[in-house]
Amino acid sequence: MSYNDEIRKAIERSKNKLSIDTAKKLRSVYVQAAKELTAKFKKLPATDFNKAIMQAYIRNISTYIGKMNATIKDINTTQYKNAARLNKDIFSEVLQQHVDSKIPQEVLDKMYGIPENAIRGLIEGNLYKDKLSLDTRIWRIGKKYNDDIQSILAQGIIQKKPFDEIVNDLSKYLNPDAKKEYDWGTVYPNTNKKVDFNAQRLARTGINHAFHIGTIASAKRSLCTSYPLGVISTT
Repeated sequence: MSYNDEIRKAIERSKNKLSIDTAKKLRSVYVQAAKELTAKFKKLPATDFNKAIMQAYIRNISTYIGKMNATIKDINTTQYKNAARLNKDIFSEVLQQHVDSKIPQEVLDKMYGIPENAIRGLIEGNLYKDKLSLDTRIWRIGKKYNDDIQSILAQGIIQKKPFDEIVNDLSKYLNPDAKKEYDWGTVYPNTNKKVDFNAQRLARTGINHAFHIGTIASAKRSLCTSYPLGVISTT
């Protein structure tokens, strides 16, 4: 297998593994949120649930959603940095296998270490055309989450559903593993059928970009090094 093919396949394996690990972490955030927000809702007066009580509940959970946003940001930031580290390790290990002599670790770090400002640019949004930071993107996800919850509760009031039925529908929305009825989009238009869809997509995109940035940076910096690498095998 050629040097480039080894790099490509190793990066793909690491990217997939990191994405799966990230998905599990994000899912656990939403599973825990489902338990806590449903429990909070069940404590409301079942016989007199109205718009005012609903609005009070929405205000009450806003702090919890803010904490969720912070946790989601921490997960993304950590995994972007992990992607950068894995990228460096892959390039270093594969190159080491294809050269005649052992390369000092400090040289490999210089060749393949990703500058901190590159990952910072990903987090702060400087690398994107819309310049939206990770904070802003996650805030938008949290707002959609909040709006969807309010929409489900408001529809329950408008349709005069029994409290237990509203609880059931809210629980289905909040739980990332819950199956929705075929007409969910009709009953609750514009709400996410998969509660963690946007958060999962954001994380996958960020991880892909972190690996991409790492690959470009590694390629550029390895070309600039003056260390005598010897002959690199192409087989």
